[in-house]
Amino acid sequence: MCVLRYMNINYSFSIVDNLGYLNKTTGIFSGMVKEIQTVKADVSAGSIFFTKDRYEAVDMIKMDNPHAIRFVVRKPWTSYMKNIFVTFNWSVWVASAVVLAVFAAAVNILNWETRNKQKVKQNKYGVSDVTLIALEAVCQQGTTTEPQSFAGRILALILFGAFMFIYVSYSANIVVLLQSTTKINDVQELLDSRIEAGGYQIHYMKNYFEGVKKGPLKKLILRIGEYGLQTRTNLRVLMIPKCFSQAASFKHVGIYDCEQVIWIWIFGTSLAFVIFLFEKNRGQETQQGD
Repeated sequence: MCVLRYMNINYSFSIVDNLGYLNKTTGIFSGMVKEIQTVKADVSAGSIFFTKDRYEAVDMIKMDNPHAIRFVVRKPWTSYMKNIFVTFNWSVWVASAVVLAVFAAAVNILNWETRNKQKVKQNKYGVSDVTLIALEAVCQQGTTTEPQSFAGRILALILFGAFMFIYVSYSANIVVLLQSTTKINDVQELLDSRIEAGGYQIHYMKNYFEGVKKGPLKKLILRIGEYGLQTRTNLRVLMIPKCFSQAASFKHVGIYDCEQVIWIWIFGTSLAFVIFLFEKNRGQETQQGD
């Protein structure tokens, strides 16, 4: 406006309700593009989103401003983006299952050998005993059944030692992930996360999200723009907020972070109660039979 007044040029403004969208049926634009296309206006006083239809209808005389639709969020905790209790690679879980299978097979072999030798002091293990020992080793809770033979003790020592390292590594990974943050790179990651987000339905949202981001048309456009006032304004107005504190701080763990653990605890407690009732009824039937 100052330039127009300095050059003593008369001007008038035409207010429209949109930037300009092409009607596929009539082939006529609406809004600001229609004003320029029908020579009712000479230039546009506002920025316009670049599309192929608008590029063919009007002449672009300057580089468009880097306007964009953004979700400005703080870096979320990793527990909001993924399940932190699945920290190991699948190969680690497969190796752990193989170790448990080998241990169960070795215990059954020792049990078979014990029965053949008919040693009184040797413990006899069943399927439930082997399963319980394996779970006790995984959870590092000790064992209620103590092996009497040297082979059984060596086997139990190796099993508990191996799963001790797995238990420590697993716990350390969970603690690290609880204190770490992650980065959201696109709208799809925001949609897949646990963060609740929403936005207003603006008239240009549909064209913006459905437009081609990377394609041959974008490579053909030669961007020419001045470096100075416009760059300074863009850096000041459109600057992304910076995080000045990159150091990890202590995070209070809430129920939201331990949701999977709570469900596992509820399932385990219910299963233990069902097994308890089953064994109790089985014991009563055995006493009545005697």
